[in-house]
Amino acid sequence: MAMVECPAVFLVVMGSPASANDHGIAFYQALASTLGVAQRTYMTQEFVADEDIAAIFRASDVVLLLYAESFVSQSGVLNIAARLRRPVLASSGNGPLREAVERYNLGIFVPPRSLPDIVRGMSVLGSSDWNTGRWQEYEEYASWITNAKRIIETLLER
Repeated sequence: MAMVECPAVFLVVMGSPASANDHGIAFYQALASTLGVAQRTYMTQEFVADEDIAAIFRASDVVLLLYAESFVSQSGVLNIAARLRRPVLASSGNGPLREAVERYNLGIFVPPRSLPDIVRGMSVLGSSDWNTGRWQEYEEYASWITNAKRIIETLLER
């Protein structure tokens, strides 16, 4: 729905729904058609090979990570976006995703399902070079080595 207010946006949606409770791609294709933005969307549920992921992200200006308030986890997509220095427009419940986006300035965090905030975030990120992200710090924070050390420390505390 935010695309109606952001005529310069072209939306690419890739991958399968995260859970059986999520709408399928046909729902969103029909919604895009109803809203008159279908010509500015590309949606597919096809598998994306690892070697193609970087090119897709590099072709984007912004990565949307718009989760419901019930989502209180981290997103693997955030790690890809950060590695390729792509800002994110994110929403979720309070949790690691929100903490990472705000702490490392990886983009803009908006309240879940807030259309005005999503439109504003898309406009800001789409009209500027978001180079204020603390990308390297985030990569160190989210690295396998750092996470392995945290697990070992936690286990040793027990």
